[in-house]
Amino acid sequence: MLRLLAYFSIGKRKSFEFFGYFVSNFLEIKDHKKYEKIIKSYDKKLTFKTISGADIRGFDGSGLGIGSLNYFRIIKMDNGKKLFEKIFFKKSITYKKFIYYKVNLYPSLLDAGLKMPEIEAIEKGNKLIAVYYGFVESNIDKLNDKDFYKCAIEAISAMMKIPLDNVPKKRLFFDFRHERMYKSKLYTLKRHLILNLDFQNLKTIREFENRVYKFQRFLQHGDLSKNNIICACTIIDWDNFGFYPVGYDIGNLLARTIHDVPELSSLKTLSLQIYEELKLSININQYMISTMYFYLVFTYRKFSNDEQDFERYLELIRTYSVEFGKMEN
Repeated sequence: MLRLLAYFSIGKRKSFEFFGYFVSNFLEIKDHKKYEKIIKSYDKKLTFKTISGADIRGFDGSGLGIGSLNYFRIIKMDNGKKLFEKIFFKKSITYKKFIYYKVNLYPSLLDAGLKMPEIEAIEKGNKLIAVYYGFVESNIDKLNDKDFYKCAIEAISAMMKIPLDNVPKKRLFFDFRHERMYKSKLYTLKRHLILNLDFQNLKTIREFENRVYKFQRFLQHGDLSKNNIICACTIIDWDNFGFYPVGYDIGNLLARTIHDVPELSSLKTLSLQIYEELKLSININQYMISTMYFYLVFTYRKFSNDEQDFERYLELIRTYSVEFGKMEN
């Protein structure tokens, strides 16, 4: 109840945001008939597929159910086929990005050799959209860092081939500063620096964010994690995609695969190794500056609970500033 009151205290919200937040964070739903009844109480026009059974699960992560419900269903059709069902809110930015992904990115990424679940069907209501994907079994328990790294590099390589010529110049596609995962991690980092009166490192983070924002853009998945790379390097969950500086996905990849605070020299070596592995021909300075900037943002929480690790992390920000502060873009 306190969380609900806190949510109302933020200010007036659209009804679909409140509905998504409430369903995703307060209700424990196991029965799929009850699930459908709750959904249809909000949107009577939404029609669900006829199914013989369903497994209802919650997404991992920190979403609030504002763009889509934090629940999903693995449904079984009468013919035995399994589908993955996800509910989007029709007016949300998440659904607008899904439409662009379906019409423009999905075919291009398939042509580039990337594996993704097939979009089998879409059911539209007045306020909600049910999207059905071909179900692919997850192998998260079997995916080690080496395999994860290999699949992520393959995905990044394919995305780098997608042209940006006809992409609408809209904030939801180009402004990584408004992406939920990035905003959350940057906010906690800045808050920590402010509370510890570390204004020099705070200034560094702000200055480099402004620099990186002006860099050349490429298609980025936005959340390449072991949860989103499943069987045979199949990439799922494109809700956070965007046309961001090249280092966005690579910095995130390094943050997920480096488990101790690295020296700047070793971080540079790993970044250059990926640059060569991807056979990139883009501005090397922009690549290095953006990759390491996003690494610093995405890796903060990993080291924030250990005093010695966090001091080494802060020193890494300081050496990054000295090393790249005078480097030309």
